Amino acid sequence: MAHPGDLILVSVKRLRLLRKVKRGEMHLALITRARKAQIFQDGTSSFAQNNVVLLRNRKKRVLGTRFFG
Repeated sequence: MAHPGDLILVSVKRLRLLRKVKRGEMHLALITRARKAQIFQDGTSSFAQNNVVLLRNRKKRVLGTRFFG
């Protein structure tokens, strides 16, 4: 199971905007939010969605310029 902060290899299935990435491409990604609830010691919990930040292959540099969320 992957956790926030892990690097994974992903295939693009759905896009919001058609720009630098195309459907079916393989990219390295950094997990930023995970659907599984994580409860912290202070009683707060994490987000309820899966989100990743796409990275350029093998360079580990961020592909996007702005992040929302």
